[in-house]
Amino acid sequence: MSAGEELFLPPARAWWRLQRTSAPAPLQCSANEFADRLTLCDLQLAHGSGAQLQGFALGMSSRLPQPDFTQQWFLMRFDSFLYLERLIVAVASRRRGVGRELLQQTLQWAQEMGLERVCCQVHERPPHREAKAFVEAMGFVAIESVMLPSRDIVSLYQRSSATAMP
Repeated sequence: MSAGEELFLPPARAWWRLQRTSAPAPLQCSANEFADRLTLCDLQLAHGSGAQLQGFALGMSSRLPQPDFTQQWFLMRFDSFLYLERLIVAVASRRRGVGRELLQQTLQWAQEMGLERVCCQVHERPPHREAKAFVEAMGFVAIESVMLPSRDIVSLYQRSSATAMP
């Protein structure tokens, strides 16, 4: 077990490992930061488990406001939403429908919770072209670009939770 992994129960430990190997640089964080993120997220989905984990999604609903810059930005604009904090797919599982399935489950969860929209952010500086292409293909619409406290620039996206995915 590597440093920091003792913070997690077995499922979260696999998520942390996937985070370290498959997340783009702007989403990388320490074990403590990742553990903190997990406690803030009321949506926690996985595709596979343990050594078979292919991806996971974490989200924060507007029903449980958190001290997160991006969620706070969306809270100032929308009453009812899920902020998709991260969706990570293993490099070997990309372009095989894993991200699409996790997003479909996310939308279903948002609908069941009575949340009107799903929101997310995509890094522009540094750029994350694959994420931008994915969210736009899945029906998300860019709202605005903002500079985060980290000085990264992100585009903020939203889509209805009631609309079928393209």
